[in-house]
Amino acid sequence: MKIAEDAALFRGVCGLSCENGRLMPLRFTPAQHEALRALDNDFERLSRCSAGVSLAFETDAEEIAFSLRAEVLYTASGELDILENGVLTESLPLPPSGCDPVIRYRKKAVGRVRMEIFLPANAQFLLWDFSLGNWSPALPPDGPLLLFYGDSLTQCAYIPQPSLSFAALVCRGLNGSMVNRGIGSLFYDASILDENDPLRPQTVFCQYGINDIVVHENGRPVVHGGNAVFCREDELSPLFEKADAFFSRLCRIHSSARLCVLTPFQHTREPELASLLSAYRRGLTETARKHGALVLCGSDLVPNRSEYFVADGVHLNTAGNRAAADSILAALTSDT
Repeated sequence: MKIAEDAALFRGVCGLSCENGRLMPLRFTPAQHEALRALDNDFERLSRCSAGVSLAFETDAEEIAFSLRAEVLYTASGELDILENGVLTESLPLPPSGCDPVIRYRKKAVGRVRMEIFLPANAQFLLWDFSLGNWSPALPPDGPLLLFYGDSLTQCAYIPQPSLSFAALVCRGLNGSMVNRGIGSLFYDASILDENDPLRPQTVFCQYGINDIVVHENGRPVVHGGNAVFCREDELSPLFEKADAFFSRLCRIHSSARLCVLTPFQHTREPELASLLSAYRRGLTETARKHGALVLCGSDLVPNRSEYFVADGVHLNTAGNRAAADSILAALTSDT
C-alpha cells in the first residue's frame, strides 16, 4: 500500500514521519518537539511514545498482520490492545525493543468488522508492511475532539492495557476522538505549546502538578535517598505564574475550546506534603478559574485506597484509571 493510504489507519496523531517506508506516529508538532528538546532531551524522547495512538479500520479479512518495531521504552508495562466492534478481545505482549516482529491477529467475529488496535503508551513505534485484506478507514466518532496535556498519569505508561487509560475511557464515554500529549515527569511550561497547532479540539484537559512542586536543579528533579525533594509552600507563587502563562497561551491557541484542569491525583499521609498539595491545589484552582476553566480536584476523582494505584502509590492502575474516567465524565455531564 502507499504511505498516504497507510496514514489513514491512524488515530490519536497530529502527524506521521516516514523512515524508509516505515511510519512513526507523532502526537506533537515539529515546533513542539524542538521546544521539548530545549527543555530536556528526555522530554523530546518520551514525546515520541505512542500514548493514545491506535489503528482504526474496517476489514473482512480473517487475519490481519503488520510489522512493528518498538524503541525508546519508558516503562515495562505495555501491550497491544485489540478491539472488535468496540469490544476488547485480546491484548498482545509488547515485543522486545529493537526487534522487527510481524504482529498477527485472527479475528474473533465473522464478516466485516470495525477494528481498533491501541499501541502501548510506553514506547515509540515504527510500523510497516500492513496486510489488512479488503480494508477501509473506520469512520471517525461523532463526538468531540479531546486534547490531553499532562505528565505520566496522562501518558498512562504504567498499566499494560493502553485502551483502558482514563483519557481513552473519557474519549469513548463521549464518543469522541483524542490526541494524548502526556509526557512522563513534565510540568507546566508554556514553551511547549505551538501557536500554529493544527488541532481544533472542543475540550482541552490539563493534568500537571506533582512534578511542578518537585525541586529541580539544572532541569533535573532533585532526589535524596530515592525520594523526590519538594518545594516549600512559600515557594509556590512562581509555579502559579508558570501555570497562568500556560493557560493564557493555551486559551489563545485553542480559543474555542473548553478548558478542563485536573489538579494532582496523589494522596499522602505525610502531613507536610499533604499541606503542600492542598496549598498547591488551591492556588492552581484559582489560577485556572481566571481562564474560565472547569477545575476538578484530582484527589476527589480517585478513592484514597491502595487498590487504585500501582505499587509506587503515585500512578493509577487499571481500576484507578476507570475511577478517574467515571468521575471526569460525571463532572463534565453535570457541568453542561
